[in-house]
Amino acid sequence: MPAAAMTAWLLAAAGPVTALPLLLFAARARGISFSTPGMPLIGVLLHGEPFGYARGRLRAHPAGLATYTAAGMYRSLRYQARAG
Repeated sequence: MPAAAMTAWLLAAAGPVTALPLLLFAARARGISFSTPGMPLIGVLLHGEPFGYARGRLRAHPAGLATYTAAGMYRSLRYQARAG
């Protein structure tokens, strides 16, 4: 097979070969809840991710967690009030 034909074949195949894993990932990612409890803990304990304020990664975490918890509690109370 000539080099030009091989290059054309590789370029034509690159799109589907790249798209397939992305489509599979997108399909699976829809089933994962953003509120899955324990995800940060899994990252720290199983994957060795750094945990601490010294590296600057978790500065906004307490405020975000508090906001998310308050919103969840509000939604839960509102749902319970509607249910009777």
